[in-house]
Amino acid sequence: VEASDEQVLAALEDSGIYIVKDYWSADQCAAAIATIDGLLETYADRIWKDAVGADYRIFGADRVSAVIQPFYQDPFITRVVQAYERSDTIHGFTLAAKIAYKVNNRGSGGGWHRDRADVRQIKALVYLSDVDAQHGPFQYFSGSHKSSQVIKDQVVEGFDFNQNRFEDAEADAVIRKSPERLMTVLGKAGTLVVMDTRGIHRGKPIETGERYALTNYYWSDMEIPPHMAALIVSRENLATA
Repeated sequence: VEASDEQVLAALEDSGIYIVKDYWSADQCAAAIATIDGLLETYADRIWKDAVGADYRIFGADRVSAVIQPFYQDPFITRVVQAYERSDTIHGFTLAAKIAYKVNNRGSGGGWHRDRADVRQIKALVYLSDVDAQHGPFQYFSGSHKSSQVIKDQVVEGFDFNQNRFEDAEADAVIRKSPERLMTVLGKAGTLVVMDTRGIHRGKPIETGERYALTNYYWSDMEIPPHMAALIVSRENLATA
């Protein structure tokens, strides 16, 4: 790990995002990709996919894969999450995702959004494949996780209180006025991104090829929300993954 817990936490408080290069090895990433491809077949009837058949998501992949489980149980990430959330009681899971280019795809996450505007919420993502500008990089509005910026964007941009989804035109207007706010995370396989998803973010629509990634979801001092828990894949056939 290239950074101390304190460095990561300071960056999260300030900009809402922190990036660590080469967090996972090439071998770990390759093994996870092979595992995801296998899980997409094993759990074909339980896979969430978007309307155009570009974005495939396996909720709770850590429950069914010994290859993926270590990412959810990672000690460094766990310490950062607990410190940032100020809680030792964290529930969550790993989402394993594959997105492939399709015409009119909206990118991972289905466009610009924030998970919620009222409280902080942390996630950790690792690219399993190389991600350049054409392969659906994660994009984030720096500082948009702060209460002061949430309020300012309501006044200046006309966003609604607790607005969760944003049209491309709304995001483009922000970028035109303040291009420095936009962070686009390009990186090789193994790049780790820790972020507060109270901030406005998206996976940029993929323009070619495929992108594989793992994302840890966390909830502090509460169980996984029922609508999310219902998407978690079966605990059966653990040995097959």
